[in-house]
Amino acid sequence: MVKVELCDILYVEGLKDYVKIHLTTGSGLVVKQTINGLEEKPSESNFLRIHRSFIVALDKVQAYNTRHIEVRSQELPIGRLFRQRVDEALTQVRHCSVNEKVMRFSPLRS
Repeated sequence: MVKVELCDILYVEGLKDYVKIHLTTGSGLVVKQTINGLEEKPSESNFLRIHRSFIVALDKVQAYNTRHIEVRSQELPIGRLFRQRVDEALTQVRHCSVNEKVMRFSPLRS
């Protein structure tokens, strides 16, 4: 089991039956979990589904328009069905605090 602090997550990328968790350290963690399953886990409201393949940490968003969100110079697409929710959520961005919760993941062995 690997403990990942929520404020260390930039975004999550869905890869069919797996997700890749992109971290502030520049590394990634691949776990056997669907993005739908991860989205259903209880967590802080700092995370938002922006596309069928992406969940983003709102406080890590550097820029956005109606089609893309920029996180650490990485451009992520905003799905057509998610645009209104994304626009509303980005007006209420919150920052991580010392007391944020953590999530536990089991990394895949290579």
